[in-house]
Amino acid sequence: MSEPLVHQAVADDGITIVGRVEGQGPPLVVVPATPSDGALEWGPLARHLTAHFTCYVMDRSSRARDAAEPDLSPERMMGDIVSFVESVGEPVGLVGSSWSGMLSLGAARRTAAVSALGLWEPLVIEAASEQDQARFDQVLEEVGQLVDQGRLVDATRTWHVASGIVTEEQLAGTPDGFFEAAAPAMAIQYQEFREAGQSPGPTPTEPSELAALTVPLLLMHGAESVPVFVNGVDHVAEHVTDTTVRSIPDVGHGGWVVAPGAVAQELADFFIARLDLP
Repeated sequence: MSEPLVHQAVADDGITIVGRVEGQGPPLVVVPATPSDGALEWGPLARHLTAHFTCYVMDRSSRARDAAEPDLSPERMMGDIVSFVESVGEPVGLVGSSWSGMLSLGAARRTAAVSALGLWEPLVIEAASEQDQARFDQVLEEVGQLVDQGRLVDATRTWHVASGIVTEEQLAGTPDGFFEAAAPAMAIQYQEFREAGQSPGPTPTEPSELAALTVPLLLMHGAESVPVFVNGVDHVAEHVTDTTVRSIPDVGHGGWVVAPGAVAQELADFFIARLDLP
């Protein structure tokens, strides 16, 4: 089997961003939720899409690897997505989930190169109750302690389970070795969330920001997701004009990882219709 092609883009500050390219057809740029290798998180799902689309699976960690003191603010992360999208050279469909779903919403507002969006449960701060926020802060503190101790695998598993991304019952559907493979990027993920909490700018999910989004949007959520994630989908759908909402049975917030085929089918149906494919 031949090695996938590698696409490179240069961010505004000169940092190189890379992504793997597979498939044929109109381009889809896929943004991982964590700064880990994009192929780890989206590779299984992308393989369901390559018959219809050229999938550019972005690797956000490339920025952190190359920069001695990386800027991990949301504005910088959205700027990286914009740089990568625009480097493709034609309008793209943009795909994200959770944290990268929120960043993708912001990126789509900053460029005309995105023709449609397909998002899995974008993270929506406005949908979180005080109780949700307190729980998130507690989980982040636990993760930070594990990161400081160098226990990156434990930190990765704690983050996914304690925050409700994957329940104990859904762990069986997680690919073998997923937490171990994602662990090297957990310290970056922790810092990214820390910087997000200190960001002074408006979030991409504020109503005024969402109302200005004009491209078609597919919102997906797991039927077994905890309320804060489903409430986030409802919040975005309320404020974006052209929105399609789909629920995937038997999965929670980590549905794009544990049920890639079902999520890929929804993405394919949406983008085929929106991009006028046969």
